[in-house]
Amino acid sequence: MSWLRLVCGSLAVSLPVFLVACLEQFDRSKFNNRYHEDRAVTAGPLMKLTAAGEIPSAEAAVVPIDQLFATYCSTCHGAAGKGDGPAGAALTPHPRNFTDANWQAATSDERITSVIKNGGGANGLSAVMAPWGGVLTDEQIKQMVTYVRHFKGS
Repeated sequence: MSWLRLVCGSLAVSLPVFLVACLEQFDRSKFNNRYHEDRAVTAGPLMKLTAAGEIPSAEAAVVPIDQLFATYCSTCHGAAGKGDGPAGAALTPHPRNFTDANWQAATSDERITSVIKNGGGANGLSAVMAPWGGVLTDEQIKQMVTYVRHFKGS
């Protein structure tokens, strides 16, 4: 009978501690805040209805290429394209420096397009360079190549 009291006593003490630990782990506000933080980083600009309450046309939803670069590229490549973005500092190899005149001269637009669209791993480069072909349209990728080229004079 004493072993039964010991087991019941142990359960009576440990069960509330276990339940509190589980409940703290599944704090809804923690996950809700994380969801909104992740969404703010990964989601593009939200579409707003026109004054007439209609969904804007595809042409109206065009995001300027410098904003797309800031959203998808500058974290690693830096705002000035020097490969010095905050996330890029921790990467090996470091992200491409688009201001490097030798690289600009030696690299074709087709190569840049392929790296943006298919990622670094598919082009014999670092697999950390993500493929953006599923996120950016072909037209946006073409504009991004032009934008990468504008760093040549920096």
